[in-house]
Amino acid sequence: MSNVALASVGAWLRRHQALAAIIRFRRSTTTSAPAPWGTGGGWRDATFNAYPDWVQINFGGTKTVDRVVVYTLQDNYTTPIEPTDTLTFSTWGVTGFTVQGWNGSAWITLATVSGNNLVKRTVNFTAFTTDRIRVNVTSALSSHSRITEIEAWDVAVSGAVPDTTLPTVPVGLSATPISTTQINLSWTASTDNVGVTGYKVYRGAPWFGSPTTTSYTDTGLTASTSYSYTLAACDAANNCSAQSNPVSATTMPAATSSNVALASVGAVAFSTWGVTGFTVQGWNGSAWITLATVSGNNLVKRTVNFAAFTTDRIRVNVTSALSSHSRITEIEAWGN
Repeated sequence: MSNVALASVGAWLRRHQALAAIIRFRRSTTTSAPAPWGTGGGWRDATFNAYPDWVQINFGGTKTVDRVVVYTLQDNYTTPIEPTDTLTFSTWGVTGFTVQGWNGSAWITLATVSGNNLVKRTVNFTAFTTDRIRVNVTSALSSHSRITEIEAWDVAVSGAVPDTTLPTVPVGLSATPISTTQINLSWTASTDNVGVTGYKVYRGAPWFGSPTTTSYTDTGLTASTSYSYTLAACDAANNCSAQSNPVSATTMPAATSSNVALASVGAVAFSTWGVTGFTVQGWNGSAWITLATVSGNNLVKRTVNFAAFTTDRIRVNVTSALSSHSRITEIEAWGN
């Protein structure tokens, strides 16, 4: 018996009304929490307090199904847990729906549910052969239909040998910091006796990413912070390998500016006279280039901005001063 609503076996989603997010179809079992509602973890209809709303799944060919599992939104939707068969809701969930199958010319109602309060509601019905199913929501709490996942299960084939072979452990995992908030991961593809359908990316303990290719982009990170990653490969029967060897990477530091004219970092003052008028110059390797000009100054602390200039020295040329002398107490030069 297997879940025939998986994208990995060719099933695809057709949507009625607008989608808030794409429904994620899970494999037969999983031990990790589902995605939060606000990060792609579910579907909500676009019409307030209007029913029915329906979600249709087209299989990758004809299947004989006898069970559908509908997952609705948990009360604690920001940090959801893996639903059990007894987990209930009281705020957001779907309370009534029908399951239908296409017979080639019309939709046939296979099961009807009312008064539901289970986050994970399993519906069994007489085996039905079809290439698509549809879940019609007829009632829900808080005026919207909210579904996080749908599973459709085909009938077990007599004498079929289950796939229990684990994919090979991923190798060659590397982590490359791209910015203050992003690290890119890549690895060598794993192998399996049937075929690898995807990977689980772990950052420390939790599983948080499910790529189907051999790369993953981790974003929303903190600058100058080290992150450790491991990886597991999975097949269509939800056989998952052991986790790979860990790799670590540190995000780039946030950009800062500093005073490069400090004596403590090796700067040397070439003149010390001060200041109602002056120019700021930078050395380009063969000549002094004027970067800024100041006149009529009466500020004790005068900040001068100019276009960024790369140099190993600067010069302040005093052109006028009070009381017949140039007097300077401090000069700062700021750069990245």
